[in-house]
Amino acid sequence: MTDDEVRPIDGGTDRDIATTAGNDAFTDETSGEAEPFRVEITLKSFDAIGEEVRLGGPILETGGILLGHESRAGCRITLAGGPGPAATREPLAFSRDLAHAETLADQAWNHDRAIWLGEWHTHPYSPPTPSETDMAAYARHLADPDLGFDTFISIIVGRMTDLGQDEAALALVWVVDRRGARTTPLLLVEETP
Repeated sequence: MTDDEVRPIDGGTDRDIATTAGNDAFTDETSGEAEPFRVEITLKSFDAIGEEVRLGGPILETGGILLGHESRAGCRITLAGGPGPAATREPLAFSRDLAHAETLADQAWNHDRAIWLGEWHTHPYSPPTPSETDMAAYARHLADPDLGFDTFISIIVGRMTDLGQDEAALALVWVVDRRGARTTPLLLVEETP
C-alpha cells in the first residue's frame, strides 16, 4: 500500500470510514533514527466516531473531543466523545458543547488518567483537511499555556463523493504542532484491560 492509497475500515456502523496511510516521523534523540508518530485508537472509540457520523447526517458538521494517553512516540485515543446536547452544528461549522466535553474529560481522568489529546469533526461538504478556521483553533490551543499542548490531534471525517461513494467517509488524522499540520496513520487497537 502506498502513502496515497485509501484503506477502508469498517467502523462497525452503517457507514464505512476509511483512513489513509501516512509517513510523518519524529527523530528519536537516543538513536537519531526517524520513527513514525503513532496515533492509535481503540476499536470502541473508532466505532463511536462512526456512529456519531451516521447519526449526524450528511448536512451538518458534528464532532467531539479525543481523550487518551500520550508518549514521546505518539498517543492512544481511548475515548472519542460526541458533540453534546448543547453543541452548535452548521453546514460549515461546529462548536462542541463545552460542559459535555468537560464532563467526559473529568470522567476519563478519574477512570484511567486519560487527558485531552485533540478533537474530531466532520466536513460534510469538503475534503477532510483542516480549514483556516480549524487551523486558527488549533493554533489557539497550542499557544494556550494553561492547556500545555505540544501536539494536537485532529481527526477530520469528510465525504468521499469525489470517489463516487456518497455514503462513505474518509477520515484523516492530522498531527498539529507549532510547525504545522501533517497526516499520520491511524492504527486500530483492541481495548487494554
